[in-house]
Amino acid sequence: MKQAGPDAAFQNAERAGAGGNWVGARRIYGRILKAAPRDWRGFYRAGLLEARGGHYGLAEKAFDRAQALSGGNATVAANLAQIYLFTERPIEAAGLLEQVAAEAPNSADIQRQLGDAYQQLDQLARADTAYRRAMDLGANEPALLNNYAIVLQARGKLAEAIAMLETVRRQGGDGVETLNNLANLYRTAGQSDEAAEIFALALSQAPLSVPLYRNLALLNRDRGASAAGLLAARRAAISDPADMDGLVIIAEILEHRADLLTAGRLIRRTIVGAPGNTDAVALLARIRRREGNPEAALAGLRGALSRAGDRPGAHKLLFEQAQAEQALGRFDKAFDALVTANRRQISAMPAGRVDPERAFDRVRALHAMVDGADAGVLAGPSRDDVGGSPVFLVGFPRSGTTLLDQVLDSHPSVRVLEERPLVTGMIGRLTAAGYAYPEALERLDDEMLETLREGYFADRDGFIEIPQDSVFIDKMPLNITHAALIRRVFPGARFLLVVRDPCDVCLSCFMQSFELNDWMAVFTDLAATARLYAAVFDLWFLTAEKLGLEHHVVRYEDLIADLRGTAAEAIQFIGLKWDDRMAAFHEHARQRGHLSTPSHAQVTQPVYGHAVARWKRYGGMMDEAARLLKPHRSALGYGD
Repeated sequence: MKQAGPDAAFQNAERAGAGGNWVGARRIYGRILKAAPRDWRGFYRAGLLEARGGHYGLAEKAFDRAQALSGGNATVAANLAQIYLFTERPIEAAGLLEQVAAEAPNSADIQRQLGDAYQQLDQLARADTAYRRAMDLGANEPALLNNYAIVLQARGKLAEAIAMLETVRRQGGDGVETLNNLANLYRTAGQSDEAAEIFALALSQAPLSVPLYRNLALLNRDRGASAAGLLAARRAAISDPADMDGLVIIAEILEHRADLLTAGRLIRRTIVGAPGNTDAVALLARIRRREGNPEAALAGLRGALSRAGDRPGAHKLLFEQAQAEQALGRFDKAFDALVTANRRQISAMPAGRVDPERAFDRVRALHAMVDGADAGVLAGPSRDDVGGSPVFLVGFPRSGTTLLDQVLDSHPSVRVLEERPLVTGMIGRLTAAGYAYPEALERLDDEMLETLREGYFADRDGFIEIPQDSVFIDKMPLNITHAALIRRVFPGARFLLVVRDPCDVCLSCFMQSFELNDWMAVFTDLAATARLYAAVFDLWFLTAEKLGLEHHVVRYEDLIADLRGTAAEAIQFIGLKWDDRMAAFHEHARQRGHLSTPSHAQVTQPVYGHAVARWKRYGGMMDEAARLLKPHRSALGYGD
């Protein structure tokens, strides 16, 4: 009988492997390799066979041998690199692929693999370049586009990431993973309606998916729909009782609604099931502190901090430690914890994901534009020519904008939309139309201005319904930097500017565990925060004077000392009169649902004054910031 050749024999081995008979498969290809021990192709095919079965250790040995015998064949190297990626060894994969890419620069597969390796290494700029090169070479498979979208999102390129995944959908790659990623991108971009629609589509395919329900809960939480958020989080918990993250979301929503008793019971249960869950431990510490027991908060944090070490998320425990130490009057210990928390949080970010210097660059560009612009052009037509202009509630973060927002929203004729990217949406439309922002602000024609107005209101209506004859207030603190754009689009815009002692503001920013972007990353350094504060208010002073902005200043300290008198002046500025319901703003805040700002704990209780002049209790630790802020404290009426 004629003996089968190597090809036929390997086919028999592959059939045996496909049927689960790996002993038989290895016996067959072992005979082939013994008969031709110097033929790299046999070892290569053996590696492919083992890789298909998920036996990566054996596959690696076979590919290593094939690589040595072939003298560095690019195809063998690519498969070996893939094994490195499967086994989470991206450094070895990247090193091998870089060598192969030098020899085969026009291989889309090699560039795609390089992108995967760089992504695992958190080298996002290099991953971006490699994925783009792979696409330029013709690669467009869903896996590549999904991975590229993740990199684009991490680099803050949300619009590009969304477009990438929408391309996957058009190609028919609308599986649950793609839909989940796309919905989360829309959520991050503030496009909540689109996110909700896609989550619904994904759940129609996977109605018991715990990650989908958990992410839907976060979406509803962010939209202020706390009841819907609780429902989605509870469905996640029911689908998988062992899923502690869903329980943490439920407890977090309850804590935001000031239901501390129920939130505390639930989070204690969660910690029993997952003692290493840093989000749960941090939330329990916050609840204990809000209940007036900072010692208990610290006791729960000590063990968790020692266990967490430098793991991701440990900075949240340190921020809570600082808050508890401050509540006990131990300001030196609180400051030490804050320094460590901020340093760990910023150092844990992959290189290039955030860059505080970009925030300063944007403020400098805006300042240069306003300084060199024609005031008459930027100010636009008569204020009476464009009706229905919103009121913009602005200020530096942690100045008291949320407190004023809640007081005003308690008025029956006021609707406040909290921190939604409506002005950012206008900037996106400008960029999409080919205008450079802010340089081209003077060159906008009437048609473009009308497009921006229509787009702004369309975005707004996706978040909130405004009853007829109600005053709409757009509350986004850092819109203070875009006052020139706002005035250009809405000549009748009015501004409510909330100010607070700049030293208290910067300290409070330094004390918060923000989700880091370029702006929030500045707040991980106290001196840098003071410099950004100074730059932002220099821009505001210039814009307000040059364009004659119609604005009213509300001092946080005055609002605390005389809520009715100060709020009555603010409400009169927007054309309304005081309503007694405004005095019960804290009850309104609890009924309003989830608040997306760090001030949720403060505005669900009556006003208090213990945050006024807090910076002075930190003594010499605030000396540098106080020196940097001295001119602006004086300009805003906070002299010594």
